[in-house]
Amino acid sequence: MPLRLFLLVVLIATGATPSHGASPFGAFVRSLLIPGWAQHANGQSHTALRFAAAEGLLWSGYFGLRAVSSIREDNYRTFATSHAGATPEGKGGVYFDDLGFYMSQQQHDLFALVDDGAEAQLYGAGDGNTWEWDRDASRKRFRRMRNAAESAERNALFATGLVVVNHLVSAIHAARNTEASFPTAAAIQWQVEPFRGRSLVQGMSLVRRF
Repeated sequence: MPLRLFLLVVLIATGATPSHGASPFGAFVRSLLIPGWAQHANGQSHTALRFAAAEGLLWSGYFGLRAVSSIREDNYRTFATSHAGATPEGKGGVYFDDLGFYMSQQQHDLFALVDDGAEAQLYGAGDGNTWEWDRDASRKRFRRMRNAAESAERNALFATGLVVVNHLVSAIHAARNTEASFPTAAAIQWQVEPFRGRSLVQGMSLVRRF
């Protein structure tokens, strides 16, 4: 069913009347699916190239930033293992936040007991939950490394937002340019013009203008 719906949208988008190009709606859907598609079909090659180039650059930036984020994540995990004896496997974001704020698991649990009492969430001394930094400078460096990884991840997400914007701008641009040259019923005008006839009946005529 989703495939049929997609094919229907594509057929509507690419449909054209015998004597005219695609409708403004068709042009909108074309360039919404692939930025620059309708512009290329309308002969606006340079504009189509700009939208297509922007699409390629944005996706390249997205995948590049995701790769950078993944590398940086591996680096700070390895660093925590080497300098704090941490066990990052299977741990979530809260664990890494605590790892960057507290010198050891014991310090975290002590502060948690003071702040939350019996409701405190403690790591305990079980296997895989303990850590202790070799020095405070290492802990601070770990925080910087993790912040850098998260920054790359946020920028990758921002790039996907720009991809959406590029699709919308291309679609609106295509629809507006197609609308300017697409004939509509409003373009047909009726006008009464007098003939140079001798009688009243012979002296009126309806003229249709396009």
